[in-house]
Amino acid sequence: MPRRMRVTGLPEGAVDKERNEIHFSLATSEMKPLDFVAKYGIAAQVVSGIGRMMSELRAVQAQSGATEVPPAETVTGAVVREERGVVLLQLMTQLGIPYTFAIPAAHAAELAERLKGGSGGGDGTSEG
Repeated sequence: MPRRMRVTGLPEGAVDKERNEIHFSLATSEMKPLDFVAKYGIAAQVVSGIGRMMSELRAVQAQSGATEVPPAETVTGAVVREERGVVLLQLMTQLGIPYTFAIPAAHAAELAERLKGGSGGGDGTSEG
C-alpha cells in the first residue's frame, strides 16, 4: 500500500482560462509541495467529493461537540452588493480565489452592526 502524505496547506492556485483548467499545489509535511493540473470536469469531481466528505466530517464533529475552526485565509479584497433581498459578499484571497456568499438582508444588517462595534459578543457566531 502506498504511503499517505499529510496535506498541510494550499500554497498556490490559479485558473488557466485558455486551457479551461486549474493549477494548484498542495503542501505536505513530508516533502516539497506537489503540483497539480486538472481540467474543469475532473476538478469539479474532486472538489465535489472532498466537499461531501467535509460535510460528513463537519456533521460528525458537531455531533461529538468537537468542532474545529479551519485556518483563516487572508482577504485582500471584497465586493458587496445587494440583489433581490440578499446581500452578495465576495471575498478575494491572496491567491486571487473568490469566495462568494449570499447573506439574507437581515443577517447582513446584524453583521454590519457587529462590525461597527455594536452588540455581538465577539465570538463570530450568529444564530440562524
